Amino acid sequence: MLGINSVLGGGAWITNPVRQSSSAFALVGIVSLLVGILDIAVGAGFFWARSWSWALGILAALVTGILGALEMNVQSQSLSVGIGFNAVNIAWIIFPLVIVYYLTTNSVKTYLFRKPIGC
Repeated sequence: MLGINSVLGGGAWITNPVRQSSSAFALVGIVSLLVGILDIAVGAGFFWARSWSWALGILAALVTGILGALEMNVQSQSLSVGIGFNAVNIAWIIFPLVIVYYLTTNSVKTYLFRKPIGC
């Protein structure tokens, strides 16, 4: 769900006519779109318990947190969008940190790095 939201949000950042006047908005939109696609791939890796998804999941979560901070900064500098400090933007910074914490727990590592039966 996080990936789909990032893809849709990235598309909104790119296609919004009010935001098209700034290259910063387009850059944030493109990065958000790419991170959303990465999040969808990571989600599939988690579903099928692929070990590669662990490292990409941490990377995607950290990039999502940084992107949330950048979005807050860009929104706060734009008078047409309004103040960037709201609960949603703060959640987009905190939630990825919770994901990184969860991915570093032993139960998740055991699930993703288990050896297949018969090997």
